[in-house]
Amino acid sequence: KGKGQVDPRTGQRGDMLAKIVIDPHPTFSRDGQDLTMELPVKLTTMVLGGHATIHTIDDREIELRIPSGTKNNATMRLKGHGLPGVNGSPAGNLMVKISAELPRELDDSQKELFERLAELGV
Repeated sequence: KGKGQVDPRTGQRGDMLAKIVIDPHPTFSRDGQDLTMELPVKLTTMVLGGHATIHTIDDREIELRIPSGTKNNATMRLKGHGLPGVNGSPAGNLMVKISAELPRELDDSQKELFERLAELGV
């Protein structure tokens, strides 16, 4: 307030307004204090289960357990790993969207395995 330009008619300073633009983050999207990220994992990890390492917004590493039978585009919530809370409110959550990373090319043995799975009705 009072830090803007001088009004030539009144001689009084106006208010200065600032517009803040936040560029999108390459990994995380934001919804309030919550963050969302996509995590591509191998199809075999989604079917059989396993682990994946993720990096939080503050560059901590977290080992995420992926249960067997995880569905494509399933979302896992990591409580308290979003943005810090303000004015005493708790930190947000990190929502991790799990997606299947499908192979682009298969060698002969891999193709054979997928054909066998198809024969078994998988």
